Amino acid sequence: MFALAWLAACAAPEFDGEPVWELRSIYYGPHLVQYAGRSGRIPVVVHGAPFDDAGAVAAALRVPSWAGSRGFVLADATSAASTMRLVVVFAPAIERPRGHQVCAARETIPMQPTSGTLSVLGAFCDRNEALSQAFVAGTRPSTLADPGFRALLDRLTERVLVLKHPGRPRGTS
Repeated sequence: MFALAWLAACAAPEFDGEPVWELRSIYYGPHLVQYAGRSGRIPVVVHGAPFDDAGAVAAALRVPSWAGSRGFVLADATSAASTMRLVVVFAPAIERPRGHQVCAARETIPMQPTSGTLSVLGAFCDRNEALSQAFVAGTRPSTLADPGFRALLDRLTERVLVLKHPGRPRGTS
């Protein structure tokens, strides 16, 4: 069982693209992101893609420069279940899902679209456990080419795939 440490909590989704909340496991480390992208691409599973275009979402995601990978490659949820991957869920109906709910999902995660905003949940997963999660919200794009959409995805990956190790709590080895 992974222990999760709260790193940030903000209850203001009206700030376009600012994190609403973040979680990171004490087992998360930037080296795991680099390992996941050792082939030059990090697998990504997309649920509820705007305009039903998961491929365009995968192409719009950018890997942080420190990770060394060139990008993301779209993977289906079943084949990616045993690998480290990024899972991106648009407009999730579950406000604060547990990591295993996102990472172990074999079916479509329930969606709850809103009219003027778009919420996005991201989780960096190792098998069925989330090592890092973030939830952001921003203005709903009119197209996938909307610069605000790309900025929202950039904020998500910057919050999920961070260069910090959360450290271990006192009294643990």
